[in-house]
Amino acid sequence: MYRLSFVLLFTLFFSFLLYYIFEDNKTNYTLKYFPFDENVQFENVEHSIQLINRDVPYTILWENYTITDIPLYLRQDVSLLYANNSLIGIRSIWKENEDEIEFKEQIPYQKEALFQAISYAYGEHHDNEEISSIYQMSDASLYVKQDSHHKLRVKAFQNNTFYANQILDIFRNSLYKEYEDLAEKLHIQVKNYEMFPLIYLHKHYIHNNLLLPKEHKRQIIAQLWEGLYQNYILPILSEESMPEASIPFILQAKDNSHLLVLYKINGKPYKLIQQYPNQNELNH
Repeated sequence: MYRLSFVLLFTLFFSFLLYYIFEDNKTNYTLKYFPFDENVQFENVEHSIQLINRDVPYTILWENYTITDIPLYLRQDVSLLYANNSLIGIRSIWKENEDEIEFKEQIPYQKEALFQAISYAYGEHHDNEEISSIYQMSDASLYVKQDSHHKLRVKAFQNNTFYANQILDIFRNSLYKEYEDLAEKLHIQVKNYEMFPLIYLHKHYIHNNLLLPKEHKRQIIAQLWEGLYQNYILPILSEESMPEASIPFILQAKDNSHLLVLYKINGKPYKLIQQYPNQNELNH
């Protein structure tokens, strides 16, 4: 009887240990960089923010949808939503042996706000002994302000309108000033870097403003998101309630040797350093 109880207890403990290790590995190794797969692609990537109720408190609809051309070993989408430069929404969804990820969320809000979102869609492909990955970014923005003709209603301005661009400039300049001050406190020589907020990473990527060879650029972006996931996203997700978190700011060294990521969580500043791979390290 004693021996049977011991065996049962050991089996339960070992099962729990295996479960813990499996879950921990899942958490830590999602969004992991592997060489880019040229034979797999995203068929559709959609990310949007819409005003669906104009009565105060108004409601926005935050949506994300991605699908790959084949089911992959691991699919994951990470999405971040900011209002007036502060994090208000974060979603990390992963699935095994799937091609499609989707979420829709209605969010009530009281004040005038500039909503900005960025999403990173990731896929990990296993083909025999070869492991590769793909990713695609997307972004969205919406400005909601008080309706001058109706105090209890709001109206929305989509991106690329003259008024929305004016508001974007105001918030962007405010964010730049905040991070220039933070960089100075951290003894960072701002003149040696090109600075931009994470929200604009997708635009810098598609317009080739990172000034890097194609393969270098892919690897750097993938490893940047891997670092953000481990050091920014997971700590926030582990909190019981949403902490005060700023939009991360990316500082790209003008000599193309490295980049820095600055951000604050609950007022505490953080700095990440990412060295660029040299040609011998590329895709390894």
